[in-house]
Amino acid sequence: TKIIFNTEVYDTASKYDPATNYRWTPGVGAVVLYLQVYFESPEANKFMQPAIYKNGALLKMTRTVPPGTVATAQGFMFIDLSDADDYYEAYCYNSATSTDTASIANSHFMGFRIS
Repeated sequence: TKIIFNTEVYDTASKYDPATNYRWTPGVGAVVLYLQVYFESPEANKFMQPAIYKNGALLKMTRTVPPGTVATAQGFMFIDLSDADDYYEAYCYNSATSTDTASIANSHFMGFRIS
């Protein structure tokens, strides 16, 4: 499921679209990307898989299985090379049928260009 991050904290070059497709198009260069997703479920041993997609295809993913029915936040960071038209999107697979994903304040999608 695509994560709808519809607010921005800092975007000086207006490279993230928080209104229609919820993707970041950084331009040419090396980029650092970070995704953290908050997960809470009353169901035991369910898992989530936060992922970053590049141009509509899976680029990086991680998986967490919280012990029992606790809340957790899973995140990861990596570096990638971007062309002029490359874009990045945040996704998350959730195996639980009932979750608290309303806490968007505890979930983050961040990126910056370093070259």
